[in-house]
Amino acid sequence: LNTAVELFMAHAGGAAAGADKQSIQNALQNLLPTNQAGEINLSGLVDKLNTPELGAQVSSWLGDGPNQAVTPAALSSALGEMNIGQMAAQLGISQDVIAQGLTQLLPKLIDQSSSGGQILESLLGSGKLEDIASRFFS
Repeated sequence: LNTAVELFMAHAGGAAAGADKQSIQNALQNLLPTNQAGEINLSGLVDKLNTPELGAQVSSWLGDGPNQAVTPAALSSALGEMNIGQMAAQLGISQDVIAQGLTQLLPKLIDQSSSGGQILESLLGSGKLEDIASRFFS
C-alpha cells in the first residue's frame, strides 16, 4: 500500500502532511474492499461504485477510451458518507480533501487494471494495492 499512500498524499496535497503513511494505509484498507491478506478486491470495488449515479463513469474507467471524471460528492455517496467521514476523522483531514484525493486515485486504479470493460486479473499480480498503484509511478 505504500505507493497508494503516496499517490493519495500527492492528490490530497498539504492537507495530508499531518497524517503518517501507516495511518493513511490503514484508512485506505478500511475504506476499500480488501481480502484478509490486505489485497484489494477490484471487482468488489467496481461493484460498489457501479451505481446508477456512477455507472457511466465506472464503465469509462473499465473501457479503453478516456476516463470520465467523478465528483467528490458522487464518490462519497457511493463509498458511503459515513465511511469517508471515518477516514477523515482517522486522519484529521477534511472529508472534502479525502473525497477529492479519491476522485483521482480510484479512476486510475480501475483504468490501469482493466481493458474492454473487464478487470484484467492477469495484470493484478498479487492484487495488493501497493503493486497495482505502483504502475502510476513507473
